[in-house]
Amino acid sequence: MEIVGKMASEARRVLVVALCREEGELARLALGAARPAAEAVVASNGGELVAALAGARFAGVVVDAGAAWAGGLAALEAVRAHCPGVPAVVLGARPDACLPERAVALPKAPASFLALAGALDRAAATGSGATGESLARLLGATGMAWFEMNSDGRVLRANAAFGRLVGACERAAGGNLYEWCAEAGVLGALVRRALESSGGAMAPAFEIRSFDGTTHCVLLRLVRDESSGTLHGFAEEVGAREGELVSQRRRAEQSDHDRGELERFVHDVAHELQEPLRTVERYTRLLVERAGEALNGSSRQHADFIVQGTDRMQHLVGDLLRYSRATAADLHIEAVDLNVALARALGDLQAAIESSGAEVRRGDLPTVQGDARQLTTLFGNLVSNAIKYRGTDAPRIDISASHAGDVWTIAVQDNGIGIAAQDQERVFRPFERPGAPATVPGTGLGLALCRRIARRHGGDLWVESRPGKGSTFAFSVPSMERHHVRLHA
Repeated sequence: MEIVGKMASEARRVLVVALCREEGELARLALGAARPAAEAVVASNGGELVAALAGARFAGVVVDAGAAWAGGLAALEAVRAHCPGVPAVVLGARPDACLPERAVALPKAPASFLALAGALDRAAATGSGATGESLARLLGATGMAWFEMNSDGRVLRANAAFGRLVGACERAAGGNLYEWCAEAGVLGALVRRALESSGGAMAPAFEIRSFDGTTHCVLLRLVRDESSGTLHGFAEEVGAREGELVSQRRRAEQSDHDRGELERFVHDVAHELQEPLRTVERYTRLLVERAGEALNGSSRQHADFIVQGTDRMQHLVGDLLRYSRATAADLHIEAVDLNVALARALGDLQAAIESSGAEVRRGDLPTVQGDARQLTTLFGNLVSNAIKYRGTDAPRIDISASHAGDVWTIAVQDNGIGIAAQDQERVFRPFERPGAPATVPGTGLGLALCRRIARRHGGDLWVESRPGKGSTFAFSVPSMERHHVRLHA
């Protein structure tokens, strides 16, 4: 019996060739909800398919293209050999798949089961456009919001539940989803993914603002209509907890953005200050040289103050640049042998080591995932501090590594002046140098930079110390195995 337009009342049987029994039952329930008079017969294996085809003719067929046991589209050919020209819906067919006449494709997604009846109508009528109305009726009973929109966000059709969501039932169709969403960038990315994928795209917590200003957090799925190129949207409100998680994520992302902007600003300002400072120092020295004996004692002293001040400023600007580069630049992650990184740092400090008579002893260090340049800087600053803040004896520096679980701990121990308990956290704050002798130069950014490097590598930096007994600065870094899992999760 040939079926034209809507499924005729005298031919209500629909065959469902399913990947498994559970999905077949889901299709049967969805078809029954949309067509109470229809009878769905589920075949989830070869025996059931043969029995179904031997028993009766069908008004429609639903075939899962992923049902390997049935040969995918080969099952449709077998059904049509028994029921020529029967309208068909193919679940999960590729967008570029060549389907026979009176067959339409639907993406393999949970929402697609709700669209089966409408898709069968469309297959029977050769694209009558009934899908939207069928969905609107079906989803209206479940309370789920549905809408159809184009790629620019303009809503073409919507059910009453979507109208209630945006707070304007009569103005939902014709409106634009971009005007109602809290994050246009998130919606744009979701639309692009939905247009590119036959399976659609989903945002687990998407915020929609209604006309009265109320914000709703919804689970939003967009699915491309293969025949029209439009997008079908399915929105279901989620609880307050999920909404709060979205707000927390947005605040964290904004905080990261603001911090990045500040770090770039600091880098730009520090860079621009370098040349003016060099100019002040150069011309002050030139003035003193040319004036010679004409400068009296106080004038020469003032000139010396200018030179000393600009010298301190140049050191500060240099440290600011190093700090901003270490915090803003991308990490170049690779396998880093910490023995090599330490050797490079000690090579840069060779003059200071020799002039201070420092003794540096080191154990075997591990290979970790990290940025070789930044880890070398970390070692260099810690060893340099051990030399600068030495006591009356020659510096003695011991560098060792220990392993616990999936974390390596690298310790740099010295016999220097030590740090009071109340100052052991302050030393990591930028521009603070608690307990530092006035005769030791510095800007107070070195340890702040070290902690920043350690934390960017997934670890931390801390100190254990007693005044007059030396200090042990230790930093942690994930092992190769843990870092591998984190990078490839």
